[in-house]
Amino acid sequence: MNTNFKHIEIFAGCGGMSLGLKAAGFDLHMANDLSPMAGETFAYNLFGENLELLATKKLKSEKVLWIKSQYAADNLKERLRENPNEYFILRSIIMFLFFRV
Repeated sequence: MNTNFKHIEIFAGCGGMSLGLKAAGFDLHMANDLSPMAGETFAYNLFGENLELLATKKLKSEKVLWIKSQYAADNLKERLRENPNEYFILRSIIMFLFFRV
């Protein structure tokens, strides 16, 4: 029987807390962050997913979901460099959700 605790990480940044919790036996259920660059690092640190490489190859991420962006869904390259401070946050939130598969 698996008795590991599940956790979520809000404002995850590069995933340092999730890495520590993983080492302690916790399972990541979901994480989010406002910064695309932090999300890119998180995806690499926790999932081994290179979003820059996916953008270059024009492929879609299997583990990163954008809730809102000013760029089209197929424009990963621009989404990765998007500045969330350039527009009104409450009206147009950028958020990543990382789902542990």
